[in-house]
Amino acid sequence: MELQLTIEQVKALLVIAPKTESRYYLCGALLEVRDDRAVLVSTDGNRMLILRPDSRMEGDNVRDGRWIIPRDLLASVKVKKGGALFLHLDQHTGDNNARARLVTLNGPDLAAPTIDATFPDWRRVVPGNASGDWAHYDPQFIGDFGTIAEYLSGKRTSARVYHNGGKEGAPVALGVDNALGVVMPVVADNLPYCRPDWTR
Repeated sequence: MELQLTIEQVKALLVIAPKTESRYYLCGALLEVRDDRAVLVSTDGNRMLILRPDSRMEGDNVRDGRWIIPRDLLASVKVKKGGALFLHLDQHTGDNNARARLVTLNGPDLAAPTIDATFPDWRRVVPGNASGDWAHYDPQFIGDFGTIAEYLSGKRTSARVYHNGGKEGAPVALGVDNALGVVMPVVADNLPYCRPDWTR
């Protein structure tokens, strides 16, 4: 079975997927298939990107399942801006076990086995609503979501964080209808601000 993606969608997933991590199953992107619709998810434990491509899974052997596509495979593909590629899954032996291939129009086919592990249940992380209670977030994470929003929307834009208190993840709007970010709050020291003497 195969799924058509854009290079911008792959780049967006790579912003979040860690290069190295003791939880090795996070070093990639989850491909989850239900009724020929796919969802791709990447997370580093502090933030998450959930992406639903517009295209459907195609092929004679489409099946429901969950597979982790290695980050190195995703990062190795070379396609020009706006270009398409196809993610194939072959040799299924059950959930978490398959051979992933990335096929481009002009480049070589790239292949690697999927990661044999269980990806976190991403649906449990997605907030049902946002309380509006203020929280602190890592500015680097927010900047990265801005980069993702530009990849996915194709225009210069910014991500919008819906504050959700200091204990739950906050949803992040990314300028498109088929993608959502989630960012965890950070603990703030709440030290009072004092104007530096040298600015007086």
